[in-house]
Amino acid sequence: MWDLSNYLESKAVKRLPESFPPPHRPIDYFENVTVQIIDSKGESKQISTREFYVASLEEKSHYPSALIVLMARIDEIENETNEKGKPVEIPSDCRLKPQ
Repeated sequence: MWDLSNYLESKAVKRLPESFPPPHRPIDYFENVTVQIIDSKGESKQISTREFYVASLEEKSHYPSALIVLMARIDEIENETNEKGKPVEIPSDCRLKPQ
C-alpha cells in the first residue's frame, strides 16, 4: 500500500483545479463529490467533481490522472472500511414498526 499522505502532498494533487465540469448532462439527478484535503501545514484544498463515479471510461479519460488516482484511493479506503467495520445497532426509536 502506498503512502497516501505523501501523495496528498505531491505536486500533482496540489496542482489539481478546485472543480471539474461534469462529463455529461445529468438525466434524472446529478452526483456531486467534494474532497477536502488538509496538508501538513494546515492549508486546505477542496476539489469538487460532478458525475465522476458514473462517468464512462472514455469520459474519465478527460480527467487528470492525479484526480483518477485520488478518487480510486478514496474508493479503496471506503471499501476497506465497509469490509472491516462493525454494523451499528439501530436505536429502538429509529426502527420501523409494523403497522
